[in-house]
Amino acid sequence: MSISSTLYAALRPAVGSEAAHTELVGYLNAVEFLSVGEATVLDGVTAGTVTASKAVVVDANQDIGDFRNVGYSGALTAGAGAATAAVALRLGTSATEGLEIKVYDETITLTNAVADDTNCVIPAGAVILSVQGNLETVVAGDGGGGDAVADIGIGISGGDEDAYAEFGALTKNTKADAIPDWAVLAGETTLAIFALQADGNTAATEEFAAGGKVRIRVVYAVCNSLDYAA
Repeated sequence: MSISSTLYAALRPAVGSEAAHTELVGYLNAVEFLSVGEATVLDGVTAGTVTASKAVVVDANQDIGDFRNVGYSGALTAGAGAATAAVALRLGTSATEGLEIKVYDETITLTNAVADDTNCVIPAGAVILSVQGNLETVVAGDGGGGDAVADIGIGISGGDEDAYAEFGALTKNTKADAIPDWAVLAGETTLAIFALQADGNTAATEEFAAGGKVRIRVVYAVCNSLDYAA
């Protein structure tokens, strides 16, 4: 059903311009098809925030937060670009208990240095399940001398340069995939991208040429204590 000709004729003189009248009629026709229940779930919605019994609307950045428990079937894909680890799976009845599988995925722009820290800070007690990387651009040394950059490692900031993976080349789309020996981290660990020599396990002293891009993805597990169930 649409606005009747009788109502249209009654509204026309009161509204003013033809354009304003046409817009009003469009709104009325749209609202007419909403049930009371549909209007209720839309009323008072805040973009980017989950509210009980309300529609879910992303904000201007296409973000939304504060879901509690989310169920799914089929594949769950964690997209690229997050600067912090996102929870891909939680086995627990609340946001603070049980086993969490987290995914950190970011593209790092290299600086003129022998190593660049990522934003991936993994807490003590976690277990790293997999580490992957892809060279989004050609990576090169800056030609400043010293032991030349011939490889890239994903390692521990301030520690082992290739603790988790190494690429084996500097060409675009070179990949690194590794499943480390699973072990509980004794302390908080920050991952870093290192310039390596040709042997793949010795640090280079030549610095990266600024601007190269390296994407890394780290999947790790965090075990949180169970809530009191009584």
